Amino acid sequence: MNKISLCMIVRNEARHIIKCLEHALPFVDEVVIVDTGSTDNTIEICQEKNIKVYSVPWENDFSKARNYSIGIAKYDWILCLDADEEIFIEDSIAFKESLSDNQDLFYVQLQHYETHNLDNLNNSHVSYHFRLFKKSSQLTYEGKIHERLHVTQGMRYSLNKFIKINHFGYDQMNKKDKCIRNLTMLLEDWNKTPDNVWLNYHIASELFQQNEISIAYKMINRALQLSITNNCKPPAIYYKLKYEILLYSRTTVNVLESLEKVILLYPDYIDLYFYKGIVLERTANYKEAIKMFQYCLTPSEVNCGYLYLVGVNSFLSSYHIYLCYSYLHLEEEADREMEQINTKYTLFYNNLSSYENLYI
Repeated sequence: MNKISLCMIVRNEARHIIKCLEHALPFVDEVVIVDTGSTDNTIEICQEKNIKVYSVPWENDFSKARNYSIGIAKYDWILCLDADEEIFIEDSIAFKESLSDNQDLFYVQLQHYETHNLDNLNNSHVSYHFRLFKKSSQLTYEGKIHERLHVTQGMRYSLNKFIKINHFGYDQMNKKDKCIRNLTMLLEDWNKTPDNVWLNYHIASELFQQNEISIAYKMINRALQLSITNNCKPPAIYYKLKYEILLYSRTTVNVLESLEKVILLYPDYIDLYFYKGIVLERTANYKEAIKMFQYCLTPSEVNCGYLYLVGVNSFLSSYHIYLCYSYLHLEEEADREMEQINTKYTLFYNNLSSYENLYI
């Protein structure tokens, strides 16, 4: 049976690391913890669980620390986690058996929460990242921040459906501090290479998190324009961020026309249809909006390159269908839709009053 080394880099993670380790330890054969300067009791918590901690100085480079942890690992499969993440594996045998020789690495689903309450899906997103890979593939991370594996042409990969990760890294207690740290590091590199498309996108994302709407919008447009100038098709998530910013600012002028053009580029990206439905709803085109939301409820395949808003293919679209029927004074249809929400999406229905999502 294949063995797994869990590799983590940590700093002042006493608040999170206990749960992270409790969820991971039953499924891994080794834990490698690289600490970059904790001043709380993170190290002591790990040592109490008989986990060796390797202390290294922080050099403002997440990839360097991440690659150091991989270098220490002794088993051939590497699982990378952050301390504010928890893994869930329902079938450990099937999971281990999925680590076959005909794959070099796997996408893993991450669900991002704004609180530690799994029942609160308000503004929760799902993304897919390479977190599980063979050490023998000699993969390394690159990028000082928002580090990513350098995957070369010809490598074999797929989505591993037996493991999922819940990420709680942006709850309100530490969201502001992380955004400031991230933005500081990104701007340091941006000052050296201002035309780096990837940096412009991530700066826009961090600014949006800090509610710097105007500057964020300028930066995401800059990222899109730089991609086009370089004869590259902008990644779908760049467009997603652009329309998130526009919808957050309640802008509808010319948004529908530009959205339709982007949908032609990414016809399988369900979130774009949802945004189109929101624009139609806000401009009182309720019947057309209903069609968009109904389309979002149609089953579709996952694209691991996309970032998905949780609920677009379920409770959010269904709720907006209810709203549109209500605006049209079609009370019977609205009541029927709300009954379906209560039946199919009970958790959402029971917590409806607590939702402050920008789309509701």
